[in-house]
Amino acid sequence: MNTKVKRQIFALSGILLLISIVSTGYSNYEDEINKLSVQMADKIASTGKKKIAVVDFTDLEGQVTLLGRFLAEEFSAALASSGKGFSVIDRTRIKTLLKEHKLAEKGFIDPKSAKELGRIAGVEALVTGVITSFGESVRLSIKILDTETAEVIESKRGNIPKTSAITELLTKNIAIGSRSVNIVQDNLKRKTGVTIGVGEEQDFVFELLECKISGQKVTCSLLVTNKGQERVLRLGYGSNPGSKIFDNYGNQYPLSEIQLANKTDRRDVKILLISGIPTKSSLSFEGVSSQATMIALLEIEANSSDKDFFVKLRNIPITRK
Repeated sequence: MNTKVKRQIFALSGILLLISIVSTGYSNYEDEINKLSVQMADKIASTGKKKIAVVDFTDLEGQVTLLGRFLAEEFSAALASSGKGFSVIDRTRIKTLLKEHKLAEKGFIDPKSAKELGRIAGVEALVTGVITSFGESVRLSIKILDTETAEVIESKRGNIPKTSAITELLTKNIAIGSRSVNIVQDNLKRKTGVTIGVGEEQDFVFELLECKISGQKVTCSLLVTNKGQERVLRLGYGSNPGSKIFDNYGNQYPLSEIQLANKTDRRDVKILLISGIPTKSSLSFEGVSSQATMIALLEIEANSSDKDFFVKLRNIPITRK
């Protein structure tokens, strides 16, 4: 074999290796979905179940992320095309039923709600999933529930490589329920900036724009919009310690200053919010570790019309000035 041919073979090998490396994250992800869905389809078919549904996958705390919703869609499509003799209910229909009957207000499906969903939708089996960030991969745990008995028919586990795309979806949570509102990092473009978190409670919409750190002080900027009638909103108030943040090391920091419209105070502010007008607000927290890179939880305490409530936003990246 002459030198020219050897060089051509070497170059071709390098190209093939590069293609393999680039495509590994995608092929591994698809391979894992295909492998698990085939195993699940075989088990469902063996039980004689004729109608199934796939609900949003959650994390260990029952929160629904975009990754969990995406994976549920992928499994739903894979199971529907398996050709094993069962049908898969459209997920839009399932989400509508869950909302109408308030069966998954906390994000996860418990045995009682599984039975109820089976009754109202005629579903015989329910596919649920839990995703957990684990090192350089995402751990995926899938279960098939019998909606008549709420017993686990089958469970499987797999791992998905944590590519940049997977990581981005993993950190984008979806607001579920009326009491605890979680972050929705949907990158909505606004004239005032980019929204990285949205929460709604008591007909108030909280849009998180950013959380910046300067020295050891973190300031989170928001827009607050009243969707109801004109009324007074009080933010940041309370004790032990009221509004607060937790960093990605679990450290807790109490509110040091709050601003709403043109009012600023170290404890709380109270103003009349006009309906439909986005109002600027900010919350500051001092003594934050310089090593912190993310706010694991931002908890805002509020009151309106004599009703106390909390807005909780999670997994917020900290930007530096």
